[in-house]
Amino acid sequence: MPVAPLQPGHAADAHPSQGRTIALVQSPRPVQPVEAALFLGADPAYDPGLAEAESEHLREVLTDCGLRVETPTDVLRTMPRESLLALAATAITSSDRERRLRAVEAARNYSARDLVEVITRRPHMRTVPDPDLASISPDTGSETFTTLPLFGMIFPRDTYVDLGGAVAIAGMRRADRTSETAVMTAVLERLRGKPAEAVLAAPHFLEGGDVAVCGPVAFVGIGFRSAQSAVDELWPLLERRFRTVVFVEDTIRRPAEFHLDSWFTLSPAVALVSKERLDDLRAARCAVYDTASGDRRVPERTLTVRAALDGLAIEAVGVGPSDVAACGANAFFVPGTPAVVVSGSMAKATVRALERHGCDVRRVAFTEHHKQSGGIHCAVNTVTPEPTEKEAA
Repeated sequence: MPVAPLQPGHAADAHPSQGRTIALVQSPRPVQPVEAALFLGADPAYDPGLAEAESEHLREVLTDCGLRVETPTDVLRTMPRESLLALAATAITSSDRERRLRAVEAARNYSARDLVEVITRRPHMRTVPDPDLASISPDTGSETFTTLPLFGMIFPRDTYVDLGGAVAIAGMRRADRTSETAVMTAVLERLRGKPAEAVLAAPHFLEGGDVAVCGPVAFVGIGFRSAQSAVDELWPLLERRFRTVVFVEDTIRRPAEFHLDSWFTLSPAVALVSKERLDDLRAARCAVYDTASGDRRVPERTLTVRAALDGLAIEAVGVGPSDVAACGANAFFVPGTPAVVVSGSMAKATVRALERHGCDVRRVAFTEHHKQSGGIHCAVNTVTPEPTEKEAA
């Protein structure tokens, strides 16, 4: 995919080679039409306006922490027109092949903004022959129009893994979210100026929420939505990028805690960990690999999560079950700073524990996002640009 210059005035104006970590945060409204949000079934009901305000506040806090913050749909608008048209052509579907081809051709007249709406809402037209209608109208059948919006894009964490300068596109276990990866692949290539280093796909399932990386350390969750074959596919990249790789098997496997980041978040000095899993091998067990050894044999001994962290000189902050259920462990440690962005619902005791470890805790109300089973960490993903020759020097 060609990379054209970013147009002045767009959020993505600066070039990633400036070396700043980029945070991706997707505003809900462009990918979650309010009429579709009616069916979320939350109690109390989901509030689209409040969700938008939560996302805006998160972006403000991350910017204040020194990150460059981008919105994926804004990045899409800066892409070369032919790239947008290719994504739109994939998004347009119909039961009538001829009508679909005509719709794809019609899209060539659309503005970049309108094409992005087509890409994120994924229109579908279904035609049903109707003899009665044909007898009174030039139309020979009825038409129904639906959209299949990329609802999950408000949680960009799931669609790829930032491996500290390298990127791996996720293999999504949920089939209804696989369309998001094509869009995020284009966004990442636009920001980085090069393709992803790895692309996973079924049956090699691994979603971004199951990987936590920090400096020379990577934790990889083995749970509901990850497959060992995906780890095997990624191993050469993990081996090159990290000194230590820790595989974490979650044996509790609660449906509501479907990713590693549901109960575990990592920073260089401290990790938030579910208390239930911290010291109990029956709940979670770790296999620690030293990549320098070149030995991928299963270790003779598995460790508790606390023991694995102790071996890496990382302190554990335990998070209670009710706090985990309220996305209290799903926080975002801002790279290169003492700041950690947490949900406003995080228990005060957990906040105090983080502060005792020297963390600058920034709270963001995130109630509406929680209604869609996601927290702060889910709503932020990063792109770590490779340093330029000048920066490396």
